[in-house]
Amino acid sequence: MTTFRIEKVAFNQVAIQEWASQSTLANNWPAVYLLSSDNAIYVGETLSATSRLNQHIKSGEKLGLNLAHIVLDDTFNKSTCLDLESNLIRWFAGDSKAKKIRNRNLGIFDSDYFGRDSYQKIFREIQAELRTLNFFSQTIEEIENSDLFKFSPFKSLNNEQFSQMKKLVLGMVRAVENGDTGINFVVSGGPGTGKTIFALFLAKYLSDLSEEVDLQLEDDIRDTQFGLLANQVQRAALRNFSIGLVIPQQALRKTITKVVRRTTGLKSVDVLSPFDVGKLDKTYDVLIVDESHRLKRRGNSPSGTLNLQWTQINKKLFRKDDPEKTQLDWIRARSKFRVLVLDVNQAVVSSDLSKAETSGLVSDAKRSGRLISLKSQMRVRGGEQFVVSVPKWLRGGALNIDAGVPGETGYDFRFFDDLNEMVSLVREKNREHGLGRLVAGYAWKWVSKEKSSRHLYDIDIQGTQLRWNSAKSIDWVTSDHSGASDEVGSIHSIQGYDLNYAGVIIGPELKWDSNAKRIIFDREH
Repeated sequence: MTTFRIEKVAFNQVAIQEWASQSTLANNWPAVYLLSSDNAIYVGETLSATSRLNQHIKSGEKLGLNLAHIVLDDTFNKSTCLDLESNLIRWFAGDSKAKKIRNRNLGIFDSDYFGRDSYQKIFREIQAELRTLNFFSQTIEEIENSDLFKFSPFKSLNNEQFSQMKKLVLGMVRAVENGDTGINFVVSGGPGTGKTIFALFLAKYLSDLSEEVDLQLEDDIRDTQFGLLANQVQRAALRNFSIGLVIPQQALRKTITKVVRRTTGLKSVDVLSPFDVGKLDKTYDVLIVDESHRLKRRGNSPSGTLNLQWTQINKKLFRKDDPEKTQLDWIRARSKFRVLVLDVNQAVVSSDLSKAETSGLVSDAKRSGRLISLKSQMRVRGGEQFVVSVPKWLRGGALNIDAGVPGETGYDFRFFDDLNEMVSLVREKNREHGLGRLVAGYAWKWVSKEKSSRHLYDIDIQGTQLRWNSAKSIDWVTSDHSGASDEVGSIHSIQGYDLNYAGVIIGPELKWDSNAKRIIFDREH
């Protein structure tokens, strides 16, 4: 039985006063409210809708918003409203056609409270009702499978992430106060530890500080850990920082660009490729570089255009074309501070920064107290125990599958000796949950790449024939085109992305040495 109601009122003092005189829960009851215009929305929670809405009107901060919708329920309490507010913000940020969200990301709530599970059904009903009012264009399932949702900066930081974010921000404050420049902060973490989300959260946090408002008056950071931190940060010059977000990977950069364009609070953040950094006549206060291990060294690129760009950028920045200069040197030349987000074990090609270079960055940051370490596993339900066991197994150790036994942890991990059986299951899971994909090491030639060869298959195993991903090569992982789940993507194309189910095809690049009783790599494949 539905217990909530959504009441609509014009966002002005006269209308609010009239509404308050008629509503029994308007003045002294927990509520969640939405302020909106044709193209923007702000979500808040309060213990008194009347006083809070009037406060917004008097402050003038919500200029341009002209309509209020108040979500009320006789069973709501403060924790419930904080939770609903956070869920609505995240869902709005992930809906591809929703209005632009004007909230800051400092107070997203993710704490447990009495009866929380029972409220989740009500929240879903509220979202469905708001969808009928044209606030949402997608269901919750569709939203939560989208790249906009997964990479949204509206996330609740866990204790580890918050501790490390605080360390980074306060370290930056001290550097500004001391007049230091040319400093690296290094965010180091393995796959699935939330590095990209951490980078986006930081970008939005610094961007929000540029707004000329008193953050302490905002109800989206009161009673949160970031309330105190914002006070400290305001004393420094971070609020006027020019911010660039550098994404070396083309596919991920396209995805992040969509996220930034959809998030009002990120409008002052530039999304850049390393080449953009070198070409622009601009020096940033801070460049946040995601996947820094994918920055390039000068290699033997087959592209004459890229080689020419290397030469032009090097001459522009260093007055000569020094072949030893890397894209990291471009980043250094164009920023006062750098936040380098990396994993020393995730370089892919020989032209990526070497492990010695990235390990050196980590060591230097550790010595200077500027190493930000992320260790908690956020992506894989099998947890850290399972994730750590996989590379050990690939190096010859035993594989600990206990953490991945279906039904015990909710993480489904299986080996197949029949490719067709695995392909069928992944396709079934994709129809059921979405984001099910087949991936493989690049151990088969891409014979179907040319238009004249599209009818050919690239992979043929046990009579199962498959093709590498085709039309959506840049953002194939998040593509909704009908053939995406039938194609196979390179494992390198999914770095930084989440899947619900992945079917990994092990090809001739991995072999079993029956004498040594271990897996070996065949680099020729």
